[in-house]
Amino acid sequence: HHGGAVEYPNLFVTAFFGCIAWMMLSITTYKQADQSPWRRGKSLCSISRALLLGSSSPFSIEAYKNEDAVEKQSESWNQRVKAFEEKSKEITKMFIGDQEEFIKEMQQIDELDIETKNSNMTLNPMKVLIPLKVILDLICSTLRLVSNILTWKECYLSYWITLLCLAMSVICAFVPWGLVFLWASRVVVWTILGPWMKLVDWFFYLPLIKKRSKALKTEQDKPKSEKCSKHNAKAFLARENVEKFKEMKMLLFGKYLIRTPKFKPDRHDDIPLPSSFAKKSSCAKEEVINVIVPGQYIVGNMIPR
Repeated sequence: HHGGAVEYPNLFVTAFFGCIAWMMLSITTYKQADQSPWRRGKSLCSISRALLLGSSSPFSIEAYKNEDAVEKQSESWNQRVKAFEEKSKEITKMFIGDQEEFIKEMQQIDELDIETKNSNMTLNPMKVLIPLKVILDLICSTLRLVSNILTWKECYLSYWITLLCLAMSVICAFVPWGLVFLWASRVVVWTILGPWMKLVDWFFYLPLIKKRSKALKTEQDKPKSEKCSKHNAKAFLARENVEKFKEMKMLLFGKYLIRTPKFKPDRHDDIPLPSSFAKKSSCAKEEVINVIVPGQYIVGNMIPR
């Protein structure tokens, strides 16, 4: 019932985790119904089978399988994308038109400005844009990771999040959240809020503040050259350790080093062509050779594992 969380607030936490699990299961069900077998990815059942039985059941994919249906689906999707892009261009054009009118008005105001301007002042836009670029990079990476989890492109993360939400939804259904919130609020109010906190200020925070102030004053009284030498020594050691670490990895693994991403950073997916196919491997068990490929993880500062 849509008003269950309102009528029964104790079930709010259960409904929260249950909605997340239901959403993840709905998305993977929708993906498994895709006409192209290459876009389906791993399902919840296939990952559970591999986890419980130790091996997944391989299946074959024929070349040009469901080609007509896949082309029809791709054409429909491309039309939706094209319509969205055209609508975005119209909105952008309207916005740019308003901005151009505003800029013209501001230029007319600047012509009436009687203030003397210094033509020698220059501003490097890169210094302003680099912090913004770092923030935007973090935002884009986070949104891409969340999108990949929701669409089951990071299938193993999606799998464990779905199972965790299902388990939490069942467990939280037996927790009396009304009593939990009641006693938690009582503990917070009667412990943190009250006149006795003044005693905490007298016997704990005031001595701590005096101690920190004394240490800060002692640090400020030191000669500037001594403080700079300490910072320079720390920076030198840090730079030296980084150079040693890089040289050690180049000695072990070669001169070309790259940081392997933990998650998929790609914006676009590499989907096989309709002419691609997949077949089951028919090699015998005695012919299988397990090869251990050493990683590039180094323990501590310089000792390779």
